[in-house]
This record gives sequence, C-alpha cells and structure tokens, in this order.
Amino acid sequence: MSFGIDIFDSKNIGSSSAMITTEPLMGSSNYLAWAFSIELWCKGQCVQDHLTNNACVVEEKAKASEADDKAKTQWEKVDAQLCSLLWRSIDSKLMPLFLPSQTCYSVWENARALFTNDISRFYDVISRMTNLKKQESNMSTYLGHVQAVMEEFETLMSVTTNVNKQQEHKQTLFLVLTLVGLPPDRDSVRDQILASPAVPTIDE
Repeated sequence: MSFGIDIFDSKNIGSSSAMITTEPLMGSSNYLAWAFSIELWCKGQCVQDHLTNNACVVEEKAKASEADDKAKTQWEKVDAQLCSLLWRSIDSKLMPLFLPSQTCYSVWENARALFTNDISRFYDVISRMTNLKKQESNMSTYLGHVQAVMEEFETLMSVTTNVNKQQEHKQTLFLVLTLVGLPPDRDSVRDQILASPAVPTIDE
C-alpha cells in the first residue's frame, strides 16, 4: 500500500503538466499500449495497488487507531491525485465516459470493460494468431510478433473463475474462429457481424 508517502510533491508529479503517458487513450485501437504504459508508470511510483484496490478495500483494513485513520486519508489523497492523472491520459472525446469514475480503480476498470470486449479487435487478434508465419523476418522479430499477439489475447481473454464469463469467452472465441474461416464471398456477412453493437451467438 502507498501509505505514508506523498509521491505528488508540488515540483514534480503533482504539477498541472504531469503526464503518465505521452499517448492518450483513444479507444480499443491503442488500449493495450496505454494500459502497459499506465501499469509501468504506477509500478515505478510504487502505487500499482491503486489500480486493483478501491476505497472499500482500504476501509476494511483500516482500524480505529489514529495512525490507521491517517494512513487511510493519505491513501485517498494519493488515489485522488492519481485519478486526476489518469483522466489527463484519456482523449478528451472519451472523457464523458470517465467523468463518473472518481477513483483510480474505477477509471482503470471502466477502461478495461469498454475496450477489451471489442469483437472487431478480437477478430483482428485471432486473425493474426492463425496466420503467424516467420516468412522473411529474423527469428527475434518473429518471436516478438508472437509475444505481442499472446499479450493481446491474454488481455481480451483474461483468466476468470466466473463460470458465466468463461462461457461468454468460449462463445466469442468460436464465433470469431467461425468468422475467420469464412470465404471471401461472405465478407459482407462477416463485416455486418463485426459491426454489430451486440456479439451474437453462433446459432444467431
């Protein structure tokens, strides 16, 4: 926990010009790169717990002692400053989606929910995965492409103990594999499904 240390002094991170990442979040097209930048920055400042904990988690750990009350107040102060920095890392066109998120955790989870369930992006990842070939690139470049696809797949298909979520992941995976295998004369069908606001089942 980032208790007892204010990393946001007035001369450095707390200034109005402070930025976590140089490339703002634009949507699903750059979510993965944005998320990696945010995680790396937070690890460097030893505040990565703010991405996974909300105020309620901290409140449960806080006791009635004066020291714990101060620790809780300090955590909330750092979290508010971090939330402000996260807001600055998001494109202004997307801000209406994030203004209700008043904690670092809620901003982080909101972004993941919005931009890791994109069926078009998942189709792109699966297409690249099923067409991985070394071709003319050297081995290091080829393995780099493999690693990049693996990381994107893990982001979109994160491990979960939720049975309903697992079933949803399985349905999405097989739907996308079905779309990838369609012949060129069915491009219009594939494009229509990928543009759909709701992900259909294979039967639909």
